[in-house]
Amino acid sequence: MTIDGSIEVSGSLDKLVETFNNGKYDICLMPHPLWPDFISEYQAWIRMRNYPKENSQLFFKLMSDAKYDCGYKGLF
Repeated sequence: MTIDGSIEVSGSLDKLVETFNNGKYDICLMPHPLWPDFISEYQAWIRMRNYPKENSQLFFKLMSDAKYDCGYKGLF
């Protein structure tokens, strides 16, 4: 199991691991707990992390060129 520093474990993971092992799953994803799409996520990065707006604009240009819907609610 791999988690990053943005995840807080507040209880036992035994049930999750048991379900995962019993189901013979290959991968498990967690929906983003706060923002469902790239637009909301990048707005938060700019506001809360002082992420450069220019970098955000470049990201959205690249995603637009790739025909990706950045409003798609599927951020994990």
